[in-house]
Amino acid sequence: MANAMLLPPPDVPTFSGDYIEFASFIKAFNARIVPHTTSDTERLGYLDQYIVGEPKGVIKACTLMDGTEGYEKAMKELKEEYGNPYKVSRAYVDKLMKWKNIRNDDAVGLQKLARFLMECNVAMKSLSYMEVLNHIPNLQTVASKLPSYL
Repeated sequence: MANAMLLPPPDVPTFSGDYIEFASFIKAFNARIVPHTTSDTERLGYLDQYIVGEPKGVIKACTLMDGTEGYEKAMKELKEEYGNPYKVSRAYVDKLMKWKNIRNDDAVGLQKLARFLMECNVAMKSLSYMEVLNHIPNLQTVASKLPSYL
């Protein structure tokens, strides 16, 4: 308990509409905000505080509703839009297909791509639409981004 008191308070990242980041945002929100609030009105207020950009428009009307109704509707709307497995999968594929080619001397760039590919591999286990990454044209596109010595 003493060690926990020395740690900085856990932070909830701001969600700005990146489909890939939505699951992490919801997990952080549910772990760090929900248990420490006593009402859906408070949760809705925090949800509104930690959302910016396009997603803010998704929940704007919800913030005008009764606390419980507004919070439940806001979470439902966010999950339908940003938790949609097809859209999340599409975001992974698009990010990978748009990845810049890695130069022969760019070890950091190669490491970043390797980490993202590991993330894609984990996502493939839970998102059925991610199987498209295993299609030959997509594998060839990824391979074309690698340094020539690989």
